[in-house]
Amino acid sequence: MEGLLRLYKEDNELSSEHECLRRKVTAGENEMAKRDLDKILTVVVSIFNVAMLFLNLAASIISGSYSILSAFVDSAMDIVSSVIIFITIYAMKHTDKEKYPRGRARLEMIALIICSTVMSAGSFMVVFQSVQAILKNDYDLDTDIISISIISLRIIGKFIFMVICIKMATPNSRVLGIDQRNDLITSIVALAGAYLGDRFWLYFDPLGAIIVSLFISISWFVNALSYIPLIVGRRGNEDDMSRILHMAVNHDPRILKIDYVMSYHLGERQIVELHIVLDEECPLKVSHDIVSGLQSKLVALDFVDLAFVHADYKLDGAQ
Repeated sequence: MEGLLRLYKEDNELSSEHECLRRKVTAGENEMAKRDLDKILTVVVSIFNVAMLFLNLAASIISGSYSILSAFVDSAMDIVSSVIIFITIYAMKHTDKEKYPRGRARLEMIALIICSTVMSAGSFMVVFQSVQAILKNDYDLDTDIISISIISLRIIGKFIFMVICIKMATPNSRVLGIDQRNDLITSIVALAGAYLGDRFWLYFDPLGAIIVSLFISISWFVNALSYIPLIVGRRGNEDDMSRILHMAVNHDPRILKIDYVMSYHLGERQIVELHIVLDEECPLKVSHDIVSGLQSKLVALDFVDLAFVHADYKLDGAQ
């Protein structure tokens, strides 16, 4: 009877290990598939942005509109951000494991901050030019059907890309989604500013450009600030910590106490440090299997990048 119970227990432990491995492999495959889709999406968006860059330049020259000029600058910044993201994805996919044994996934965070900084700087330049135009009162505005059609085409394209990015929900698609959302809003405001400035009051046009550019600058600046804590080691949220503790407490009945647990970001995902207390008479083989199994379970969590589990025979406050 005891042998049968031991067999059942070993079978359950083996099944648990297989399940953790299956989850890890599945998560890795899903992540690679999403990265491939990220690359395709980035290329498509880049092609559209290049086309809109020249069209917006033509529209701004034809109309003389500062609002449409802000859309042109926005398109130029779109290309810069798309190139940065494309290079980041390529670098992550072609990582030398000898130089970067844990990969270069954290390049995503750096790329997002660079994109945010570039977008904010470009938009402030348009604000400066628009203020100069208002003070000097020296510009001519003529919004025709060609300019309106170009901006309308940009609005439709950006709306479609924004929906696709929201559906994908990866770090790179999120930054592209924010970019498409900003482009959609700014294009609508630019179109309204150019049209109202031409038909009703001339100052609607530079004011529209200022509104568009300030919105872009503030949005990307806030976006950059939100990613900085993830790079410098912000603590994981309470829900993630609860899942870690629940998994540790229920992993094995021979775990007597949880001495110390910490979860913190070093990029998009988190690093977990966990100290458990076992009986001081526990054999090395048993303690190793307990620690190894728990560590595998923790790494299988979708928000965990690395997990370090330490076993001790007494409470020492993680010293």
